[in-house]
Amino acid sequence: MNDTGRASTVTLSTVAICAAVVSASLAVVAATTTTPEPCCPDVQTVAENRAAPTTTAVATRTAGLPACLVGSWRTVDEVFMIKFYNNEDPMRFTGHGQQYVFHPDGTGTETEDNVTLTGAFRGNELRLVINGTAAFTWAADGSRITYIGFTSDNRTYSYYDERGFRGTQPAPSRPNLNEVDDYSCGGTTMRESNSNGYGSSWVRTNDFGVYGG
Repeated sequence: MNDTGRASTVTLSTVAICAAVVSASLAVVAATTTTPEPCCPDVQTVAENRAAPTTTAVATRTAGLPACLVGSWRTVDEVFMIKFYNNEDPMRFTGHGQQYVFHPDGTGTETEDNVTLTGAFRGNELRLVINGTAAFTWAADGSRITYIGFTSDNRTYSYYDERGFRGTQPAPSRPNLNEVDDYSCGGTTMRESNSNGYGSSWVRTNDFGVYGG
């Protein structure tokens, strides 16, 4: 997840599909006949009490989330574009060590324990240290994962440059994040990226069951 507190959001639009139903009417034309009328009254056939056959609904279920994503992961190589200074453009940072758990019900957690991202500005090292845990909801298909939003987040971000510690900020509230990333999953490894310059390699851990177990 391109999750540094400054991730760009991707708005997902919903396309509505309208179906038109055309009905046709049938005209019944009475024909004249020269056949003699029968001597006896017409016999009316009374329908027996039988119901018309009903259509049996086909049982369906919502497709499950990709099994390859379900489980626990740790990042081993990450690249972020982070706006470290208010008056400067986003800069490239790298790091590793973020821990994720994806549950098959579409919930998940992200944990940082002194995860340090490093960058540089005018030849000086910059550091962003993240601590805490966040809970989120997610959805995915075979190639894209959507981080829908955070349901809780107690993480903090501490900033350091050549002058030392510059301050700590809490994670912003983002219940409607809607970040969409591309991913490829190979069972025990995963690669995630997006068009904002974010890229990350993950390895599976044993903290939560593999393939939804």
